[in-house]
Amino acid sequence: MWWILKLAITIIFLVILIRIVSPMGFFQRVLSRNAGFNDKLTVIVIFGLFSVFCTYMGTELPSGAIINVRDMAPMLAGLVGGPLIGLGAGLIGGIHRIFLEGFTQIPCSLATILIGLTAGYVNLWIIRQKGRIEFIKIHWAVLFAIVMELFHMGLILLIARPFDEALEIVKTIILSMTLANTIGVALGLLLIKKMAIDKYISEHIKKEGQAV
Repeated sequence: MWWILKLAITIIFLVILIRIVSPMGFFQRVLSRNAGFNDKLTVIVIFGLFSVFCTYMGTELPSGAIINVRDMAPMLAGLVGGPLIGLGAGLIGGIHRIFLEGFTQIPCSLATILIGLTAGYVNLWIIRQKGRIEFIKIHWAVLFAIVMELFHMGLILLIARPFDEALEIVKTIILSMTLANTIGVALGLLLIKKMAIDKYISEHIKKEGQAV
């Protein structure tokens, strides 16, 4: 059960990371869609490197497969920052994974990239539907994370060979990875939303004070 502790530590690090970067100007500009190239690049690098960190914090199986929450970072990046940021973070985490051993390296790296991109388009779709900047609701984010992890498992079964070994790996990791990534995305999104709301309220009160 050592992998459970490592996954828990990784999620705690994510919460700390969000607490640190959420109040910063570049992150706030990304959330408000006022970000320049450097702002977007900074968020991509931060979440991309965290995706790499998640890989190293994972537990490697004898087959070379890794129980991890690598998808969590690009998923969050896409859900709050849009397609470019989700794709960028996914590329960093995915390309890094492809250089590691294990016969699941191709489907796992591809899944991380596609999950970040898909999350970004979900964010874009919500904004276009609402006509304003708005984050995905938590219960939909949970459902989205579950679907994305099932998609990840599906890619392993579709691409990794021999199929029997791929199936055994999926049986071993599907529950833990789906649960851990879902919890991480939900907690991360809750914290980002809370920080964004608190900052908005603070700025609104400050403006009212200046007006008086």
